[in-house]
Amino acid sequence: MQFFLCVMMLMAFSVQKASAYDDWQDSWISQWYDAENATIVLDIRVYQSWGGAGSGHCGFCRDDGWLDVSVAGYDIHLKGPKDQWTSYDPNSDQVTGIDKKYVQWLGFRKTDGDKGSYFIKITIPLIQDRIGTDVFVKYKGVWWRELKTATDQDVDFTATVDTHFGCTPTIITNAYYGVKGNKPGYVIAWKKDGTAKQNSIDKKGHFRLCYSNGAPVPNISTIDASLYSSGEFFIPVESLNLDNPSEYKIIQHYEPTYNNKVIYETSSSANKTRPAYPQVKEISANYDQVTRKAKVNWNLSAAPTQNCIEDNMVLTIKSTNRATNAVETTTQNIKYMAGKTAYSYEFDVPLGESLNYEFSIKRSHTGNSDVWNNAFSKQTSLSMFLQSTAMLQQVLCMLSLVKTTRLPLSLGRLRATSGVRAPKRCLHV
Repeated sequence: MQFFLCVMMLMAFSVQKASAYDDWQDSWISQWYDAENATIVLDIRVYQSWGGAGSGHCGFCRDDGWLDVSVAGYDIHLKGPKDQWTSYDPNSDQVTGIDKKYVQWLGFRKTDGDKGSYFIKITIPLIQDRIGTDVFVKYKGVWWRELKTATDQDVDFTATVDTHFGCTPTIITNAYYGVKGNKPGYVIAWKKDGTAKQNSIDKKGHFRLCYSNGAPVPNISTIDASLYSSGEFFIPVESLNLDNPSEYKIIQHYEPTYNNKVIYETSSSANKTRPAYPQVKEISANYDQVTRKAKVNWNLSAAPTQNCIEDNMVLTIKSTNRATNAVETTTQNIKYMAGKTAYSYEFDVPLGESLNYEFSIKRSHTGNSDVWNNAFSKQTSLSMFLQSTAMLQQVLCMLSLVKTTRLPLSLGRLRATSGVRAPKRCLHV
């Protein structure tokens, strides 16, 4: 009899020792933030065939086993079948408190050496306000263990999940008035500043060119973030108001297809101001016979005083001699002055020559671009047929010879009215 009691005591001691060794561990449940899908994922061990007394079964099942999970506004209840929990029936009440589409049976996997356990996965869709915060996951329940000699254990702990996503900012590396596809416009070059090391969505979504208020620039195509980490945006002039500056930024925009309640957006590290660049609106030219000066006039469409291109206006003057066909071309640089829209340039016209003048005006900032010049330079022309003083004197002399015999006072009157003195000797024709 005493021998029998000793054997029973040793058996109880061994059960208690085994039971203590296989106590519930909070690490048997994992939770993490899935930035790509904007969710929190729970990986829960729900059943195993070891760790208890007898055959060793344990889990959130049978009569006494259960688990409640409170996370992100969801109150989820898990309770397995009356027998072993080795499969999941979506039509049952094994998991309640969340849509069944977010529940996935993972089944058996090895966990402790040669031993294994059964797991279930629950995916928690987040809302926008829970992105970029610490989300608490509270677990409370009973881990059932087979036979009363292996006491059931309480599960009661809280885990914290950091939902800050990783997305490096976009850097605007250059911006300028240029040409693309044989069209004038404004070019904005950019690149990603590396890749985030944790919860990265750097390769997700697309890049948008936006105004500083976040509104997308109309009619500008987005760039796929999965394919490119650098590139260029181009705004054609027909989409620009060149008379005024504008401020831009680049936003990486990503909407997870799994969870449409969340939108990720990361703005460029700094905004870029496009300077105003008003162009020549009209040009004209005229000749003053009294001063013998030609004058070219032109007007800009606007004249902003700040955040503008301050360059030169290049005036090209081409003259063609109608008698000899000799061509002469000169250029003049006239400085842009903030606040001034009207400009002019005046020069002397040579005496005694018949000339055709052609004038063109352009802005020097894009002056080397034929595309910009063809679109915005302005031209006008001016023709002048001039006689020299010597020729005029010859005409007066001839008139004086004709009129001297009949009207002796004519020449005197002619002298008084013309202001040109007739020579003493005239060439007779």
